[in-house]
Amino acid sequence: MAPTRNRSTDKDWDTYVTWCEDRGLQAVPSHPWTLAAYALSRENHCKPEDIRKTVTDVGKAHSERARSRPDRADLVSRTLAIIEKRSQVRAQGAELFEEDCSPERPQATTRKNEKKSAKRDQAGFSLRSEPKLVSRRRLER
Repeated sequence: MAPTRNRSTDKDWDTYVTWCEDRGLQAVPSHPWTLAAYALSRENHCKPEDIRKTVTDVGKAHSERARSRPDRADLVSRTLAIIEKRSQVRAQGAELFEEDCSPERPQATTRKNEKKSAKRDQAGFSLRSEPKLVSRRRLER
C-alpha cells in the first residue's frame, strides 16, 4: 500500500523539483545546501511559516524517494531561523542602517591636501575601470 500524501505536499515537491531543474541541481538525493538555497529563494515570496512547512513537506517527500531527510540538517535549520529573524526585523520596521549612526570626522585641511585635490580636479581624476599594472621588483638578497 502506497503512503498517502496530501496535495500541498505534492505541490511543494513539484515546485522544488522544478526549481532544482531550472538551476541544474539534483533534486533526489538532495544536498541540504540545495534545500537551504531553495528556502532563501522563497523568502521574498512567502511567510516564514509557509517556508518552514514547504521545507518540511519537501523533506517528507524526499524521505519517501531517497530515505534521507535534508530538512533535518543543521544548515537548513539555521537558514530557517535566519529567515524568521529577518521577518521579525522587517515587521518591526527597523532599517538595516540608520542615517546618523556614524559620527562625522572632521577633515584635516592642509596645503598638501588642498594641492592634491586641486590637481585631481584639474586632471579629471576618477576611479580606474582596470587595475593599474605594477611591475614586480626583484629583491636583492
